[in-house]
Amino acid sequence: MQPQNLARVSSTPGKTATINFYAVDDCYFVDLPGYGYAKVSNADRERWDDLINSYFEAPRHHTLLVQLLDCRHAPSADDEQMLRYLHYHQIPYVVALTKADKLKRASWPRPRRSSRPSAAPTAARRWC
Repeated sequence: MQPQNLARVSSTPGKTATINFYAVDDCYFVDLPGYGYAKVSNADRERWDDLINSYFEAPRHHTLLVQLLDCRHAPSADDEQMLRYLHYHQIPYVVALTKADKLKRASWPRPRRSSRPSAAPTAARRWC
């Protein structure tokens, strides 16, 4: 049986306006405000930027950050800026592509022979 209301979700991008913490066993998941395709004011974006910066500037141990990217679109300038930020501050991260279930099979990316760079901040450009 699936737990109900485990995380807050919305069909509209940009609804995460606060930092949400989820404890699962001895692990914490932290959901930071989204920025990708949200239609929000510049003031909201600046507030999110301040919130995200203050989160990363606080002394804490980051085991792994998962950067979610919508595979239906090329990474945005905000996505690329976040990847550069993580790389510069040496925060361990992986990129996870989302929304694959929304793609038609014909538009799935073809497998590539070469492996993708694992830590290059601009490598995500070629992933979608």
